[in-house]
Amino acid sequence: MDARSASHDIKYHETEITLDWAKIMYKQQQVLVRLPDDLANRFAQVVAPRQRSRFLVELLRRELDRESSELTQAAKRLTELEAQDPQLLTEDGEWLNAPLAADADEGFDAEVFERQYREAQARDGIVKSA
Repeated sequence: MDARSASHDIKYHETEITLDWAKIMYKQQQVLVRLPDDLANRFAQVVAPRQRSRFLVELLRRELDRESSELTQAAKRLTELEAQDPQLLTEDGEWLNAPLAADADEGFDAEVFERQYREAQARDGIVKSA
């Protein structure tokens, strides 16, 4: 019997609790991804049908870990630069503490921004999760 799909009984204070290990260990969300035809065809040719989800999970994990590592390195480098030049630290603090009010940027139009943002999401096939 596969340990991931097996149910196990646990007794606790005279109450029986059944656990489905697959649901506990592998909480997942289904995501719709739109691919250009050429990429989708290559993906279908190279990766076996029952391996595609795992392939994408591993690819995403690797790339997100790389991205996180790059951001961490950038933050460390900025900290080093700020230590060498205290003026940068002051400027960073001013920027971070700047008000985020609609009137803070005279040229900013919130309605236009929101419309363009929605249009870009629709164009790029981005769907908000519930």
